[in-house]
Amino acid sequence: MKIRSQDGNGIYEFGNVLIPQKGVRNEIWGRAPGEQNLNFLGIYENTARARGVLMDLETAYCKDIKIFYMPEK
Repeated sequence: MKIRSQDGNGIYEFGNVLIPQKGVRNEIWGRAPGEQNLNFLGIYENTARARGVLMDLETAYCKDIKIFYMPEK
């Protein structure tokens, strides 16, 4: 599955997607398989919304959706 970043500056292969444990807790970052660097995917109003978007990503992956567009809000 491909993930289009919220800011529209990148399309990344789904791999590891996370909310960092340190620092800002309402951002979502991802790392494609075999990559070292994390890529910024989106920022949301609070941690609860960011966690909701992570659940949406998981659902899209399980439904074999080809591309996931990170929500604006």
